[in-house]
Amino acid sequence: MNKLFTCLVVGALLVTSNAANAAVLIPVKKPVPHQTNCADEMGFMRGVNRADIEAIDDQSVMIIPVCESGSLTHNDDYGSLFVDGNVNAVRGPIAHNRTLMSALLSKDYDQNDVVSLRFGGNNSIVVYVHQRDLR
Repeated sequence: MNKLFTCLVVGALLVTSNAANAAVLIPVKKPVPHQTNCADEMGFMRGVNRADIEAIDDQSVMIIPVCESGSLTHNDDYGSLFVDGNVNAVRGPIAHNRTLMSALLSKDYDQNDVVSLRFGGNNSIVVYVHQRDLR
C-alpha cells in the first residue's frame, strides 16, 4: 500500500512539474513596435481648392520632400501619398501658378510631384513633395 501511495504521489508530482514546465514553454507574444508612415510628418492637412491656389502670388514657398528614402525599388509604390494628400483635385491650378511652379522647378519637381500643400505663418506656403521617379 505504501508503494502504491508513493507511486501516486511521485506521479502527481511529475504531472504537476511537467504542467508547470509546459506553462513556462508557452510562447509569450511580444508587443509589436508601432511602425510610422513616412508621411506622418505632414500631419493633418485642411482642404485646398482652386481659389486657394489662384490666390498664391509671390509668397515664400518652402518645398519639403517626404518619403524619398529610395528604399522601395519602384517609387510608384507610394501612389497612396498622392491620393490621400489635399491637392489631388488642384494639380491643374498648381501647374498654372507661377509662384508654385517656380519654387517646384527650382528643386527639380513639378505639379505631379506635389503631395500636399499647407498655408504657413507670415503668408508662407509649405509644399510637400515626392518625386514619383527619383531623378
